Parts: sequence; C-alpha cells; structure tokens
Amino acid sequence: MPAQACHDAVRGCCRSVLQCGDLWQSEYAKLHAEILRGEVEPRYLVVEGENGLADLLVGLVTQLFVALLQRRAFFLTFGNNGQYEWAFSSPNINWTW
Repeated sequence: MPAQACHDAVRGCCRSVLQCGDLWQSEYAKLHAEILRGEVEPRYLVVEGENGLADLLVGLVTQLFVALLQRRAFFLTFGNNGQYEWAFSSPNINWTW
C-alpha cells in the first residue's frame, strides 16, 4: 500500500487518535468497557512489563498507540515482577490483566 493511501486509511478510521485533546481518551474508555462487557468483538493487546523502566515506558506508549489504531483493549501485566505496578494509576480504565 502506498504511504499516502496508508496514511489516509489510518486518518479515516482513527481520526480522534490523530488529534490532540481528550476525545480519543473517552472513545477508548468506552471501547475498552464494551470489550470487557462482551458487547463488541473481543480483541486484546496484552503487554508483560519485564524490562527496565525507561524501556517499559517507551514500549507502552508504542503499544497503546497500536491498540488504539487496531481498536483493541490494552492490558498491562507485570507477572511476578510487580515492581512498577504502583506507578500506573488507572482512574478510568482497568489496565491490569
């Protein structure tokens, strides 16, 4: 797919993700809740946080963006390594797997 066609496709399906502001946050929170309630097709992106904090943060931003673009519920797990779990508050969305 040519770069412009890909860009146009992403812009068309994910307009709120590509704009600054908080519209994408409310839309994502709604989608996340609908997936958990079984109201829409269950699609997930689950990340296991096993790296150092800097690598983890860079990876999480990238993976959250992928989840937004693919309309997936994003979850984060630390497995047996819960050393950073305290740093990720979730006032509106339960990210834990």
